[in-house]
Amino acid sequence: FYNKTHMISGSEDGTVCIWRTKDWESLKVLKGHKGRVNSVDIHPSGKIALSVSSDKT
Repeated sequence: FYNKTHMISGSEDGTVCIWRTKDWESLKVLKGHKGRVNSVDIHPSGKIALSVSSDKT
């Protein structure tokens, strides 16, 4: 979670998704990794996200 209304997740297909927790609607799918996403983290400001993938990016 990055706040009470949204969540960010990483997936085996290399995407990072932003979800609205009220109804679990996927708001954005970010494609950029070629391997599975191992970890995601949010800066304390809530304005920057970082993802790490098995493709070493």
